[in-house]
Amino acid sequence: MKFTGKVKKGDQRGRKLGFPTLNLETDLDLEDGIYCVRVEGLPAVMHLGPLPTFSLGRRVEIHILDFDEDWYEREVEVEVFDKIRDVRKFDSVEDLVIAIEDDVKKAREIFSGD
Repeated sequence: MKFTGKVKKGDQRGRKLGFPTLNLETDLDLEDGIYCVRVEGLPAVMHLGPLPTFSLGRRVEIHILDFDEDWYEREVEVEVFDKIRDVRKFDSVEDLVIAIEDDVKKAREIFSGD
């Protein structure tokens, strides 16, 4: 499945956690979860859904692996591959970071099989 979205400036929360993200404005109709995706052909992890650890509503945030450039206002194409896990609330930001590290590791394993 492919979709497009426009990159918007977010709260910089992902960057502060060590995982800079593209925040997309899109009307994506897909089940909430953490997904292995490609953005403009680059391997990435996508969070689709609410941010319950921070009590925030539904978002589309994408962390491109080994990449840290600003693409604000750019329209990007995203290709969705595998769902890694469901969205869940973590007891602490530290627990969330550990889960994101595991998500990135799983995505790398998936892409290593390409």
